[in-house]
Amino acid sequence: MDNQNVNTEENAPMNDSPKSLGSIIGAIIIVIIIILGGFYFWGNKLNEENPENTSEVATTSDEVIDIEADLDTINTDELDVELDNIDAELGL
Repeated sequence: MDNQNVNTEENAPMNDSPKSLGSIIGAIIIVIIIILGGFYFWGNKLNEENPENTSEVATTSDEVIDIEADLDTINTDELDVELDNIDAELGL
């Protein structure tokens, strides 16, 4: 009779594996979220300590303003006359 009990216990499916797998996956997801949050707050701390990064944005916008000012000074009427002359030469 003892042999029958041993055989049924060996052949019984293990119900614990899906539950333990789900808990492991959940724990991994939580650890990943904590790590990403740490990187986020660490990046904010570095930005507060290093205000040099914000000056680059101001410099870039100053450069853009200078380029736009140069473009505004170009006389487009002269360009239109030159384009009309090119069109006339090409017969367009």
